[in-house]
Amino acid sequence: MTGIMELLEADGLHPKKVSIKEYHSPCPVCGGKDRFVVWPGDGETGRVWCRKCDLKVDGIGYLMKVHGMAFPEAAEKIGKPLHPHARRVKPKESRLDEPPKRSKLEPEKAEPNETWEPSSAWSDTAERFVSWAADNLKRNPERLEWFHRERGISPATADRWRIGWNPEPMKRPGKNWGLDGEELFFPVGLVIPNIRDGKPVSVKIRRESGEPKYHLLRGSRVYPYVLPGDVRGTVSIVEGELDALLMWETGRDVVLPIALGGCANKPDIETMELITCARVLLDCMDNDPAGEAAGAWWRDWFPDCSRWKPTRKDPGEMYKAGQSIRRWIFVVSGRRGRNGEYQ
Repeated sequence: MTGIMELLEADGLHPKKVSIKEYHSPCPVCGGKDRFVVWPGDGETGRVWCRKCDLKVDGIGYLMKVHGMAFPEAAEKIGKPLHPHARRVKPKESRLDEPPKRSKLEPEKAEPNETWEPSSAWSDTAERFVSWAADNLKRNPERLEWFHRERGISPATADRWRIGWNPEPMKRPGKNWGLDGEELFFPVGLVIPNIRDGKPVSVKIRRESGEPKYHLLRGSRVYPYVLPGDVRGTVSIVEGELDALLMWETGRDVVLPIALGGCANKPDIETMELITCARVLLDCMDNDPAGEAAGAWWRDWFPDCSRWKPTRKDPGEMYKAGQSIRRWIFVVSGRRGRNGEYQ
């Protein structure tokens, strides 16, 4: 498999060794002279990070962001096997000849995100908090019934995805989470962890009252919220994690929901690879101006992505209005039961 050092050298860059595992080089994107850090032994292909323009990518991400390749082309270039059903996405033009124009205040908006896992100290402490919050919810039948009634998510689904409840506001020292600086704040509300490889990578709390509605615990990493399903079938992109859980609850035999956690967020490289396998890709972001604007990114990268607007602001509001989420899913998927009736 082609490594990041070979890709950089092919672009005329020759990183200089500064330690056993680290090299420095000019940045091919912003032109910074010595703030482009290379770790050749990190992961399958190695990783880079520019401390000036904040470019953070592995080998595939480098080809996608710097050379404008689509994911399948980038994977093929470095020799990474693709899923046999992977479909192509729209390629981009190379950025190597463009003048530097990115800044930390204006990060890239047209490429996927590259995410980094939180520290083991953060993950271990988050695991204990998530387990404690999940037990709180399981011991509170009234809260479970409210969650089912208001959000359409059953106790079994809440238990499977480790949804929890924080009963009172609290603060905890950052050092317990492997963090420096100010304390971590935990508002009262629904605890929504994002679990990857068995460990929390982020923890979000949906406040019981007050604004903003969602509080992301400091130290969390913003990964897409991916629930299991047939990646070769229909994949739906939604904004909120609770919307994804609702769609999984009502239509997991038909659709694989992915929540981005916000209309401005983008998928990471791993999720991009998964999306390329989908037979049908649906943009189900919120039915508001921000959701509409976010759809431009999806149609740019995936020209066959179809916009499927919620009939209200989002699937959660549709459920509260008494509309069938399963019927809504089936309308666009085109799958019907016996005698043409929705299953």
